[in-house]
Amino acid sequence: MKPVVGSLLLSVAWAAASTALAESAPAPVDAAPQHAPAALQEAGGQLSQQLPDYRFQAAIMDLESRFGGYAAGLAEQLSGLGAAYQTQGSHLEAAAVLNRALHLARINYGLYSPEQIPILQQLIHNLISSGDYQTADERYDYLYRLQHRIFGPAAPQMSVAMLERARWEGQAYFLLPDKETAFGRLLAMWELYVQVLNRVIIQEGSFSPNLLEPLHGLLITQYLISTYAGGQGGGIEVSAGFSRSVPAQGQFDAVRVSNYRRGQKVLTSLRQLHTHNEPAASPLPAESLLELGDWHLWHRKQTPARLAYQQAWDELTLLEDREELLQQHFGKPVLLPTLSGYNKDLGAPATISGHVEVSFTITENGRVADLDTINTEWVDGEGRQVSPSKLLRRLRKTIWRPRFLERVPVTTENMVMRYAF
Repeated sequence: MKPVVGSLLLSVAWAAASTALAESAPAPVDAAPQHAPAALQEAGGQLSQQLPDYRFQAAIMDLESRFGGYAAGLAEQLSGLGAAYQTQGSHLEAAAVLNRALHLARINYGLYSPEQIPILQQLIHNLISSGDYQTADERYDYLYRLQHRIFGPAAPQMSVAMLERARWEGQAYFLLPDKETAFGRLLAMWELYVQVLNRVIIQEGSFSPNLLEPLHGLLITQYLISTYAGGQGGGIEVSAGFSRSVPAQGQFDAVRVSNYRRGQKVLTSLRQLHTHNEPAASPLPAESLLELGDWHLWHRKQTPARLAYQQAWDELTLLEDREELLQQHFGKPVLLPTLSGYNKDLGAPATISGHVEVSFTITENGRVADLDTINTEWVDGEGRQVSPSKLLRRLRKTIWRPRFLERVPVTTENMVMRYAF
């Protein structure tokens, strides 16, 4: 029986595609502009305290009145206004001004101008925040093509662009579940992270800290590939254009067949990187062994999993805060996978019909046994039409790192948990 992710991996941690908008947005023109209407100047001080976007609007009016609707500098002020709208939660208004800013940037700076990049990133962030994932996906297509055209395939900036694109493909895998593109997204993630990994090794060496993100990205991708059960849709050819019309099933199948071995290589590389770069007191090398044990257990390889766990135990006991670390990692069963950015428990659905409280046992092999329902509560009377049976089936198939006592995995009885369904 294959391990099941289902709702376990409901969301990928939002990546840093657009961190602090306030940091990237242009500064508005100081106070009320000299050529703004007199009434606007008089009200400026009071309005600027009430409306964060006032000064951007004043600057835009000033530029338009003096230089027309295509004035140089309008794109920057519109970008700032879009950030202000987004901060207020006004996503429709933000999208409108950001699309105008993008249009003006093309006109004033050229079709392949770098000035479009921060505006596109703002717009994508706004679209994701408003839930318009399909349009965000289309904008990511355009952004990647633009970056490829501006920087060229060998430029250092393309490593950043590839990571940004790979993170989005991971998000879109869940946000836009489509059998026609699902395996293509996983293949795109895998190829992009591999490309960045190879670039960093060539440019910075085999122990560069910049290898951490592509390695962690590859690990996430390997877990997703291990649970993929989709259909035979059109794939994503990883190129400058990211065409989704070219099937790549054979290439994806080759990656999937070697998934277990590739995951081991990724985790071995992570351990070597931590061992080389971290101080002797760091728990990271031992914790990478824990992750390796989890990977073995995820693939039902009991013996190598136990050996990796025991080696991790031995290394943790050599550290100053060993008791705390042993309790953290081995003191209770841990739901797998434990990837940063993923839900560490069965995720709640978008619409909650009720809650179910259950008790169960986690065996020494990390399996669920003796699952019993203690109590079920529905949000309202109509919710009784929805049963928690699907959630309970998922729970039965979950895999856990077992609790350990003195290096030995043991059974944990009477685990009591409450889940939404």
